[in-house]
Amino acid sequence: MVETGRCDYFLRAISEGYGEVKFYGTDTYAAYDKILIGYRFPMYFFVNKDNETLAARLEEGLESMLEDNSLLEFMSRHPATKSAFPLSQYENSRIFEAENKYISQETRNLPEKYWLKVTP
Repeated sequence: MVETGRCDYFLRAISEGYGEVKFYGTDTYAAYDKILIGYRFPMYFFVNKDNETLAARLEEGLESMLEDNSLLEFMSRHPATKSAFPLSQYENSRIFEAENKYISQETRNLPEKYWLKVTP
């Protein structure tokens, strides 16, 4: 849509934009991170419903990584999320907070520790 001139911009997650610019090239695309829209957007792990051991191990490991702060370190190195880091690059960005109406009330009520915040 951007290439054909049907729109001037396309919203992307902070973990997507820079990777896509790198992939498609700067001749056509640019990432602009001085204006951001922040909203809760969960990422899930899916396992076979019969593999409760794996589900419990993943939950235990992720909880442990949250507690010792290694989850952010892992995310800063992982190919799917590393372009969003360091989070300090958004310190001077203007962030508009929006509600994600498409998540359940149960998900919406999860403790703050489960949500990535790009600002302190």
